[in-house]
Amino acid sequence: DFLKDKPLFEEVADEMLAFFGDSTLIAHNASFDIRFINAELARLGRRPIDMGVVVDTLQMARRKFPMAPATLDALCSRFSIDTTKRDKHGALVDSEQGCLWMGHGFRSDLRAAQSLASLLDIEVVPLGLVDPRFYHLDTCFCPLPGGGAMYVPTAFDARSRSAIEARVPRSLRLTLTEEEAAAFTCNAVVLGDRIFMNRRTERVAHQLEHFGLQVHPVAMDEFIKAGGSARCLTLRLDVPAHGLRRIAEEWRVSA
Repeated sequence: DFLKDKPLFEEVADEMLAFFGDSTLIAHNASFDIRFINAELARLGRRPIDMGVVVDTLQMARRKFPMAPATLDALCSRFSIDTTKRDKHGALVDSEQGCLWMGHGFRSDLRAAQSLASLLDIEVVPLGLVDPRFYHLDTCFCPLPGGGAMYVPTAFDARSRSAIEARVPRSLRLTLTEEEAAAFTCNAVVLGDRIFMNRRTERVAHQLEHFGLQVHPVAMDEFIKAGGSARCLTLRLDVPAHGLRRIAEEWRVSA
């Protein structure tokens, strides 16, 4: 509804480019937005924006504060910037989710959500799993860059589906069929603008590429027999650990 009376890209492209001029462009999670802008420029036969003139504050924050949250909300909190007058449709919400999605129901208890939020100093969004075929969250849910998500709606209860829909814009939600999910499509590894997954399903791959991701299929047939895929074979070392450091310090002091 918000966009229904707004002009098309081709109607404002010249005005936008004139506004940019020769200036350096500064944006948070810039690569995500620039991919969409360049895709539209390509459709108009126009020259793409050179990433060499773009400064991505998300990348700056990750270099400056490694292993710490780099969302705009987190940075505003770090630098004591007032966000009380923000518009909920603004970049603070759109840049990244800045939360921990937690599955519960078959192998995890909902009561753990509050403990995790306290221990890790992060917002926890619990998602109730209702289909025994999807016993872990990473079998039916995969966060995507820019605040998007790939998921299987039927794997969750109604409250959890509403929670996902409330946090992830419709344009950034990729819903999977149960058949697509059975191939462990969600059990993928996302690294920057690349996603590594078990099998390339054309419909899913096309949508992911529309989101600006490069899809890399990796044969996982043997490991799938054990009930997992690409994500189950990895241990991420670049996730925020600020809460864990605080816990370790408290334990050291108490000892």
